[in-house]
Amino acid sequence: MSSLLARFWNLRRSPNSSERLMWWLVVVGGLLIVLLPALFEVQIFLVAWFSLALLLSIVPVVWGFYHRQAIWEAVPQARNWAAGISLLNTLVVYSTMQQTGGWPALELITVSLLALAFTILFVILFLLQLVGASIGIMAGTGSPDLGAAARRGTHAWGLGVLFLGFFAGLELGGFRSFLKASIPIVTLILCLLARTPELNPHVMVTRWVRWLERRLILRWDRDSSVLFFDFRGAALGVLAGAMAGLMSASGVFMPLQLQTLGPLIGLRNSNELFRSIGTKDQLTVDPGRIVLVQFDPSTRSQMMADSSEPAIQAAAIRRLQQLDASTIVLPLPLLNLSWLDHRQSTNTATDYEAPEPDAAAIRRARNDLALLAAAMKESGEVIVASHGGVVAGEAQPVLSAAKAVGAAGLGNYRIGSINTIPTLWLDPAPLAYLLANRLQPARWKLPQAGALDTVRSDMLDAHDPVIVNFQSRARGNEFSRTTYSSLLQTNATGIYVIPPQPASGPYPKDRSSWLREPDFFKDKVFLLDSIAWHEQKTPIGNLGMPELQAHAAMTLVNHTYIRKAALPLDLFFTIGFGLLAGHLCLRRDPFRAAWRVGIAVLMLVIGVGLAFVLRLTWVDPVLPLIAAVIAFMLVTQFTFSLEHVALQRNRALLQRFVAPQVVEELLEDPENKLGLGGSRQRICVLFADVRNFTPFAERHTSEEVIETINAYMTALTEALHAYGGLLDKYTGDGLMALFRITQDPPDEQIQEAVLASLAMRDVAKTVSRRLVEQGKQALQVGISMHYGEAVVGLVGNPNQFNYTALGHTVVVAARLNTVAQPGDVLVSDAVYQAIAESFTVEECPEVMVKGLSQPVRPYRVEKAHRISRKTRIASLLSGN
Repeated sequence: MSSLLARFWNLRRSPNSSERLMWWLVVVGGLLIVLLPALFEVQIFLVAWFSLALLLSIVPVVWGFYHRQAIWEAVPQARNWAAGISLLNTLVVYSTMQQTGGWPALELITVSLLALAFTILFVILFLLQLVGASIGIMAGTGSPDLGAAARRGTHAWGLGVLFLGFFAGLELGGFRSFLKASIPIVTLILCLLARTPELNPHVMVTRWVRWLERRLILRWDRDSSVLFFDFRGAALGVLAGAMAGLMSASGVFMPLQLQTLGPLIGLRNSNELFRSIGTKDQLTVDPGRIVLVQFDPSTRSQMMADSSEPAIQAAAIRRLQQLDASTIVLPLPLLNLSWLDHRQSTNTATDYEAPEPDAAAIRRARNDLALLAAAMKESGEVIVASHGGVVAGEAQPVLSAAKAVGAAGLGNYRIGSINTIPTLWLDPAPLAYLLANRLQPARWKLPQAGALDTVRSDMLDAHDPVIVNFQSRARGNEFSRTTYSSLLQTNATGIYVIPPQPASGPYPKDRSSWLREPDFFKDKVFLLDSIAWHEQKTPIGNLGMPELQAHAAMTLVNHTYIRKAALPLDLFFTIGFGLLAGHLCLRRDPFRAAWRVGIAVLMLVIGVGLAFVLRLTWVDPVLPLIAAVIAFMLVTQFTFSLEHVALQRNRALLQRFVAPQVVEELLEDPENKLGLGGSRQRICVLFADVRNFTPFAERHTSEEVIETINAYMTALTEALHAYGGLLDKYTGDGLMALFRITQDPPDEQIQEAVLASLAMRDVAKTVSRRLVEQGKQALQVGISMHYGEAVVGLVGNPNQFNYTALGHTVVVAARLNTVAQPGDVLVSDAVYQAIAESFTVEECPEVMVKGLSQPVRPYRVEKAHRISRKTRIASLLSGN
């Protein structure tokens, strides 16, 4: 650590101007951050910091203009960073607009706007990423690879945007602007650090990852076996869970999270058994005690023609008083036309049901308020539901005549489709609590009205809103309902009441069975409809305000409110599920990993459903799913990297024993080509052998012998590979090589093989000269070659084999090598026929060689009449 600090301190005197600039930026920036609280009100330091950031954005652009090729090399990285950050920001924009009510749903126009926003963000961020590449080039001045410097700058800029942008999104006041302006400065610092090996972030991260890997792979010796436990996938899964948790802090997944509540409510209400689980002993109030009174077309038309809403409400109150109703909930009549425009402009309201009231209807309503107030006083059981459709002061007679006044509005759980009952309010109390008090007075005793009242009751947390539970299989079928016209027909034999969906059995479709005697209405709670109320969006569809208030009241009295799992529990499930998904994906191909993760996701969905059905606990499934997706991508990419590293390791290991060209062929089709056997091919077989090796080995130590032989074998092998030859094997003091002949006629390829043998002879002479110059004993090499057919393939046993050639051609080439003199290149007659016109060749007398019945005529190759097309011949002949 002290050496790193000393190195950093010495950067102030570095000959590199960029490193000196980095030192001053770090020192000055550190002082500004330390003095930030004291200078915050002055704002001078922000102006200086912004100016410095702007300068570090403009100067590198000019710098990068003169290094366009290096910038071009960083375009793929810039594109990937811009696409990822643009997608993340687009999701944040959508989530923010959903929470503020800007976009009501994911419709075609919304998708189009999001696509446009993504495109604009992508173009802007792509250009900014190129600025980061320019900063990388400026920081890498003097580097031999400016393309790599540009890529480092792109990565540094992307990391700066991610991390500083995340913290800038928090509520940090003026510090947010400071963080955003720091991106160019942070990019330059990271790029300069990358030039110092000890401070290179990539090197440091690589070391940390390797250190972590060693501790995530556990080995357990058990009897005669060894067990390995690899927790790297689980560790990446934990990282994925943490990433999902951090991203959720910005609210980017909020729309998806809240859309899971509707299907859960539908699941619980799809079966009577599900509905009764966990609440059988708590359903102390029958939903049949609540009756909804709704407008019908005839009553609405009458109200628009010659009557008014207060007059119809007054008649309904008197009629319900005659029927001995327990409680009547009266919404304030509409006295302000502007309220309709306000309701229709919100994302929680649906279109208004025609016909709309006009100014004349509003005047009649104001004139009939006294009539309504008189009816309320006669009843004495009317609760007024207040809303914004009344001008202050106009409804005072109605409010004075009410037994109680309740606020009709419900809260929203972050966005409008999740309805909640507040537990903290200003006077008046929420209407749902007043209804609960009327339905269950012994249990629901409201506190005295005051400036600020809090109802705690049996809620889990009095400071969190209560999520309304909809205990019905579909909207509009849980509560009894009637209409104003049916209620006000005094000469009828009964009143038509639409029954709710029965708990069991078919729904009664015979309208005559809907008639109810007056006794039916005794001790019932009636919720009157109003033209000021529109339908509201809920998880089970659009509901009218009376029905929504009835659901809220039943949620309270029956204690069936939905419990939202605590944030620590959500994070625990997210990280735990990411861990599981990461472990399941490790060392598996994407398909096998996907179906395993799919099973885990299915179990998660079942668990979330059971938690809701059994305990009415809303466990968020979105974050664990996001964590699983991130873990899947991370771990499958990590597995691919492991397989790639293993393949490269195996390739390098195989190339130690088999020629590189053969390795590629074997790995292309390992199942068919990595088995024992071979095929007949035309080849040139070359043997090279060090002459007088035995006396040399007797007079020198083993270390000197190995050093000398390796010098010759290295040079011979390089020359062989330069001409496309395949090294078959080393034979102690020599080697065997093959040249495949695939063309007809084969003359050109055979000539290339002979050129290779001449190059091998010449590099052997170069090695000998170097040994003599070093005062060491030199050796000579004899080379022979024959052309013909042989069987080429893998020879040995299934556990250990060698790629080689067998046959008469190999025997002839080997026997020719026994008569080759030091420095000779001997070829057979078959080779001579192909090279006679292109090489200077000396015919030698026929010789009898061991193992052959016929004499062999060798030919000594002196030199070639043409230059090989191989580009490395010059360097090989010079010995470089």
